[in-house]
Amino acid sequence: MLVPHEPKEDPRISWVTDVCSQISQVDIISSVYTSDKPLREYEDKVYTERINIYGNASQPAKFLSRVGSFLVNLNITRGYTYQMQEASFSSETSDRSTKPDSNFFGELFYWLYKLFSYNVIVSAIYRRSRAISLVPSLIICHDIYALIPAIKLKKIFGCPVLYDSHEYWPQADLNSPLWENKMTEMIERHYIKQTDAVITVSPQLAKLLERTYSLPKVLSVPNAEPFKGFREPSSSLEVTSPLRFLLQGRVSRGRGIEELLSAWCQLNSDKAILQLRCPQNEYLSNLCEKYKTFIQLQRIVILPAVTESELIESASNSDIGIIPYVGPNLNHIYACPNKLSQYMQAGLAILSSNTEFVVEVIDRYKCGLSYDPNNPSTLIRAVESFVQDPEQLNQMKRNSYMAAKNEFNWQNQSLSYAQVVASLYSK
Repeated sequence: MLVPHEPKEDPRISWVTDVCSQISQVDIISSVYTSDKPLREYEDKVYTERINIYGNASQPAKFLSRVGSFLVNLNITRGYTYQMQEASFSSETSDRSTKPDSNFFGELFYWLYKLFSYNVIVSAIYRRSRAISLVPSLIICHDIYALIPAIKLKKIFGCPVLYDSHEYWPQADLNSPLWENKMTEMIERHYIKQTDAVITVSPQLAKLLERTYSLPKVLSVPNAEPFKGFREPSSSLEVTSPLRFLLQGRVSRGRGIEELLSAWCQLNSDKAILQLRCPQNEYLSNLCEKYKTFIQLQRIVILPAVTESELIESASNSDIGIIPYVGPNLNHIYACPNKLSQYMQAGLAILSSNTEFVVEVIDRYKCGLSYDPNNPSTLIRAVESFVQDPEQLNQMKRNSYMAAKNEFNWQNQSLSYAQVVASLYSK
């Protein structure tokens, strides 16, 4: 299994590892820039190796990386990259109107910088995997930076490749210009058509990949947390006032939190509070400064961050989980965020922006409401609906928990993933 980052950064990696370890030995080759975690780990049938990027990349790849760093520091790109940084951390707006002014050479050199930087990851994963004497029966690669070395290895070992694409890579960078999206699409098309199977996280993303790359079939396996069960999910308790709305997880520009906070501050009610449990970063600090009046009034409450394993239990102290993603980025519109199943296992009702997959889940299980992030009044109406009808809210919370327990969990959703892995492994 090829992972272009620290495996523990994405819980889906461990879920897929569990699926594969039921079939055979799993060797994980992952890339890191530091050695703050064990370089090698053994756990039953799973071996994880974290490789040093620059220690394993080829000399040409490292040279191009230095060229990229030189290009991005040229005067012609300094204005562009500065604008990129300003837009990334701006607390004034989260729509694409803050996208830097057109500067073709700045865009081009910045793209080359990113391309050469990612090529170091590709080179390191390929070279280390190539050096291992064991011939794999199946390669599972997560995301585009692992897809490229996987196809190169396929040509050497002759083994099938399963590509688990966690998002739509041509739009992975919110600030990238259209021509850069097309270049990424061209690169991904070349490699994805050489895979033996493709899996992604929602039916909408699956259909998008099929249309974009003329693929016969892309399987959808959502990011549904393995069900563990807690003694007291929120759904087992009657709601009390004020209602606690929770946004949990990392926050960054362009993911709808600015629209959420702006609309929330227009809500004239003391019967609902907004809780934010997010790892600290510069963007969150800017937001806290901007909305400090509402924080002081306890209309918005900042909760301490917790570890990944504690997210579900911590969420059970709230009533409604919020998913605020916004378009036009297709990765947001078609997203299946981890927090969806985490909220559901915690027994929360869901309040989501009108993204397609999340709304589909809400409608299927009758476990929440949606709003239009471009129309603050729709968020206010949804919040008031929860406040004014506690019995409806109680039923949504129960529906949410039962859906997570009986169907929307990794044990159930990953059955098709296991079938594909077993089929390819036996080839």
